[in-house]
Amino acid sequence: MPSAISRKVIAIRPGLAKRRRWFAPLVFCLSGLAPPVSANPASLGFIYIDANVGGSSGGHAALGIGPEVYHFTNDQGYTRLVREPWERFRFVYNDLENRNLHRAEIPVEAADRERVADRLDLLFLVQNRHVERLAALERDAEWLAALREGRRFEMRGGGFFAPGLGPQAGLAGLRAALERRYGPDSAVREPKRLAQALAGSAYRPPPTTDAPALDRYPLYPPGASRHWEDLCSRWLAWRVVLESWGLREGVLIDAAPGHSLSGAERAWLAAYRERLAEAIVADIGGGTPERGFPLLLALARYLAVAESLARDRLLLLDALPPPGRAELFTQVESQTGPLDALLGRLRDGWPGLRRAVFALEEPDEQAYNQLEHHASQIAEIRRGLAERQPVRYARRVEPPSGWGAVDAPRPRLESGVLARAEREARARAGYFREQLEALYPYDLVRRNCVTELVRAVDSAFDSEAQARAALGGYLAPGEALGFVPFRWFGLVRQRFRAGPVAVLPSYRNRRLGRFAALGADWPVFAAESTTLTSSFYRPKPGDTLFLLFTEQVFWTRPLYGTVNLAYGLAGAALGLVAVPFDRGELLREGLRGALFSLPELAFANIRKGSFEGVREGGGTP
Repeated sequence: MPSAISRKVIAIRPGLAKRRRWFAPLVFCLSGLAPPVSANPASLGFIYIDANVGGSSGGHAALGIGPEVYHFTNDQGYTRLVREPWERFRFVYNDLENRNLHRAEIPVEAADRERVADRLDLLFLVQNRHVERLAALERDAEWLAALREGRRFEMRGGGFFAPGLGPQAGLAGLRAALERRYGPDSAVREPKRLAQALAGSAYRPPPTTDAPALDRYPLYPPGASRHWEDLCSRWLAWRVVLESWGLREGVLIDAAPGHSLSGAERAWLAAYRERLAEAIVADIGGGTPERGFPLLLALARYLAVAESLARDRLLLLDALPPPGRAELFTQVESQTGPLDALLGRLRDGWPGLRRAVFALEEPDEQAYNQLEHHASQIAEIRRGLAERQPVRYARRVEPPSGWGAVDAPRPRLESGVLARAEREARARAGYFREQLEALYPYDLVRRNCVTELVRAVDSAFDSEAQARAALGGYLAPGEALGFVPFRWFGLVRQRFRAGPVAVLPSYRNRRLGRFAALGADWPVFAAESTTLTSSFYRPKPGDTLFLLFTEQVFWTRPLYGTVNLAYGLAGAALGLVAVPFDRGELLREGLRGALFSLPELAFANIRKGSFEGVREGGGTP
């Protein structure tokens, strides 16, 4: 039976469905594009992504619903459901990873489309809650290790603020509101009380909970580190307000330099500032677990809005994760074209997004977060292109994190006690990770990106008959070799009511298409056929060592593959000599180059080269 929370999540889905209808234009503004293939709101877009080297050498699969894309990845040993805007998905796979995207629209009734979206959203929310639980258990161990080693502990929200910046706009009014709520002596009493509570903190193992379930939203109690962070956040918030701290340098982004606020925008921001003030006054008193970070985020946004009104410019918090915690980087040297194109789309979409957000009758945090994220990505790409430095890129729209260490009172615990507590915390985190891997197993054949997507779509319907009626056919996970992405896409086209397939050429294929449109002769295409003479591709680690591109040829592919095989083996031979100098990098790239040349001998192409820089932390398909 579903828990009370899961019933609540399911019960509010109609409301979220309505919200999706008005929120979708904001996402389209964010991407600067219309929906990618079909303007029909009642359709499901089944997407096949071509193979390339790496973890997705067999291809990848995804489902597009309106402005969002759902797909499964292998995240450190378990399958992870990812939900992200279409434009970011397309940019990563189509541009950076240089893959063709094939999309088939399946017309469905609006109610069936909503049913699939609701099911995927529920699975996404539940899994994210489980992942948050694992992160909380691991943070308990990190917190105890930091205490044992005498290090400062980093937490979300701790890096938003800095002392000694002088009076800040609006803080006097907020301070008066706090004194009215908590008493005239609260300015002295509350920080002192919280400091004592921080010093008296101890590690208490979290209570045992039921094993995680796929579609039951869990009620996980906060861990010891989260309890300490909540106390620390309130202690820090009082200090920010009472001592007139400001936002740390680099936290604010000028979303549109030279553009002042309109009257309507000022009124919207003033109303939002009042709403933030109410949330700060309520949360700073405690009583509700896990409200520490929301309190600091609200306070940082309050300062940003107050500064915007004072300076008559739209100033927003940087919503991208800091460099040490970013999931994805792109190297400017090999990505100038895609980044310029993305920057253009973001710039084109900015005026419409801004109008849409400030046209809302009431301030909305999700909409405001879209502004933060959009402005942050524009500013980050501009910075990267100007400084020729790697660009942080986020797959998901998330609130600003404000990671930073805080000089807070430390718990008075002996090192031996801390060491024992740390061992226990690590054991608990390890056990929960095992449970998570059992709940979301990953297997190359039985539980991969395709089988889990099919399983999730099937689970949206009460029966096979209902699925057939909605989609025009039925497909079971892994049926008829359907665990192979290419084969799965063929089965989708055969069994469902699929329309024509739309193909979005990869970045390299689009560049070659431009050459053809300009009437380029064969010497241009001959030069572009090799990795050494291409005008826009640069060999780099991860792509394997190869000489000839084989995607555009078929009958001569075995000949090209033979050349690539010899090239890879020659590189591996040189790599043996270079091992003392490059730690075996050339040897590995040469052997992988030879390996991915073997399918080319049998007329198959996997390797296409990529235009991606450095990926950190994210899962691979």
